[in-house]
Amino acid sequence: MTTIPPPRGTSVGAALAALACTLAAAAAQPERIAIEGGPVVILLAVEGAGRVAVEAVYGVGIIDDPRGIPQAAHLIEHLACVGATANDGPGETFRRLNEIGVANAETMPDLTHYDLCAPADELDFVLRVEADRLRSLRIDGAIVAQEAPRCYEEVRFVATRTPPALGKFALMAATQSWRHGLDRALVMGGLEDSPLDDLRAFHSAFYTRSNLTLVIVGEFERDAALDSVRRHFGDLPARPPVHEPIDWTRAPRDATVTWDAPATIVYLAFEPPESRAERLVLTALVPQVVQVLARHPEVLRHASTIDSSNRAWPVGRLPVFLAATLRDGADPAEARDALERRLREVLSRADSPILVQRSVQQAAARPWSFEAGELKRTAAALARAPDVSQQRAFDSVLGNSALEIGMRDLWLGPDPDALVREAEQLTAEDLAALIARTFDPERMIVTTLVPE
Repeated sequence: MTTIPPPRGTSVGAALAALACTLAAAAAQPERIAIEGGPVVILLAVEGAGRVAVEAVYGVGIIDDPRGIPQAAHLIEHLACVGATANDGPGETFRRLNEIGVANAETMPDLTHYDLCAPADELDFVLRVEADRLRSLRIDGAIVAQEAPRCYEEVRFVATRTPPALGKFALMAATQSWRHGLDRALVMGGLEDSPLDDLRAFHSAFYTRSNLTLVIVGEFERDAALDSVRRHFGDLPARPPVHEPIDWTRAPRDATVTWDAPATIVYLAFEPPESRAERLVLTALVPQVVQVLARHPEVLRHASTIDSSNRAWPVGRLPVFLAATLRDGADPAEARDALERRLREVLSRADSPILVQRSVQQAAARPWSFEAGELKRTAAALARAPDVSQQRAFDSVLGNSALEIGMRDLWLGPDPDALVREAEQLTAEDLAALIARTFDPERMIVTTLVPE
């Protein structure tokens, strides 16, 4: 399952661009409340909206997949959406939520988010549904057998593009090497054979109120919303999540991983620094580097696309990385050498902290202040696309705004302004030292995915 994006159409890009330009000037700002034991609750009221979006963002993603189950986090996302709980049968709440609004989800590299949009007076029901997923989700053979093929179908769908867009599925395979030292990873099979106790343990370890950020955007009464959160989540165990950091010193330095997807992909990965400010700088820097690499004739001879660290896949629990999807017939060793050679050439010219500071500001910008009139105007523009209702467009604007807030909170932490200020204090000497330390050839991890 993937989150429902804003509708496509010629007016959509302009509408969203206009929204990004105007939101910062609006008055409302998110309020962040850290409830003891969890969850973190972020509220952004939009008076007169008539609807409410809830994003349930969990700090668990592809980078946490257990040994030998590279689709585990993705499968759990599916099970949470349509599995049975103590209060509801399989698929019941998913159907009900989609009748009154939107219900969907997406597994990302270091988080999983659940998208819930509904009429404002259904907020308590939405929160009850999310709490039930933590309290009593049923993981059994029948629901795994139903949802595993749907996970595979997502891989097949992106594999049919030209070139294949296997980014996060490739990361699943690479993680099996980085975290577990394995040289084979299946992303289109094997989930049905996963021990149910392992899947239950994975869910129990990460799906806790201590590992949850709830973002509520739309029309609601503040105290009533907080009372509802405490009532539904307050009696759940406040277990801290079991985040086991990857031991990058033990990750295979030059590994070939066979997988069951139709693409050869070469990763150049580097251990993330400890400093959050340095991670932010690298998250901003690497996409700039890739823009140059992706236009270089030597790189283009070998690679059709290059993925990398970025705002959606930030440096932190993920490494600093580049991932080149190779053209048919390209030699992986030659591609790897060309990519590294050109990478170091571009990095040698990255001596201007001003450009990096600007990128940090752009990456960490927070354009999520709203007022109802602006939201409705944006939704009206989106609704001009074919087959898009006004309600669906409005839910899309609310939901994507809530998602943006939740992702930024996990990435930048509770005091993003202080973190950005620290990153902006980067000097030319600091940048040179960070680049030299991070991209040390002796610490580079090369992982090549090859089809079986």
